[in-house]
Amino acid sequence: MKTIIACEVMKRELSLLAPDGCKLSFIPAGLHLTPEKMSDDIQKEIDNVDHEEGPIILGYGLCSYGITKIKARHRPILIPKIHDCITLFLGSRQTYYEEFFKNPGTYYLSYGWIFYGKTPYSQYHEIYIKKYGEDEARWIVQEMLKNYKRLVFIDNKLFSPEEAREKAKRMADFFNLEFIELEAPPTFLRQISDAEEGENFLQINPGESFPYNKYLSSLLPPIEEYQGEDIRDGER
Repeated sequence: MKTIIACEVMKRELSLLAPDGCKLSFIPAGLHLTPEKMSDDIQKEIDNVDHEEGPIILGYGLCSYGITKIKARHRPILIPKIHDCITLFLGSRQTYYEEFFKNPGTYYLSYGWIFYGKTPYSQYHEIYIKKYGEDEARWIVQEMLKNYKRLVFIDNKLFSPEEAREKAKRMADFFNLEFIELEAPPTFLRQISDAEEGENFLQINPGESFPYNKYLSSLLPPIEEYQGEDIRDGER
């Protein structure tokens, strides 16, 4: 039986898309902010299901290098070749590269990021105001997004986005960002449950550690299209 271990920001989408018989395990969002803890928490989930059969599929990308210390024990592990989960929500690696270079300074949100993730807007209300007071808290979060010009809300057309859209608009207004809604098919999200080693997924075989150089080289964009550009791991 396949097991999917994924970030909680994909919980609603993968719960809808995963086939019957696929085991799902979701880890709280925000671990990209503490990469060491992220590796430990993912490894614990891997070890918890290691006695079962079938591949383990991770709903994670490089994510601030938070997956680079994981190891496969007795089951193979498949990892999407992505910088972060935004690629999954956008539908393909090609779309990610196109958006990344065409529209730098873009902050992306999905349904899961709004309701399960940690954003500067949610941290402003839940943490920083209590800790620093309203004026200093506002300055802190505005500094976080001072280089951003747009906020893109990704709608994967899997369920009604109204409530999430309104929350995304409020965040855009708060930071004075241009609000854009982008419809993206859940193509890559669907591939998670049917993952195979190849163009979009890398496999770690039982007994192997994370293939650091091989994975990083797989994240490079097509040279002929983006020659001279520099891909860097995003915030999420």
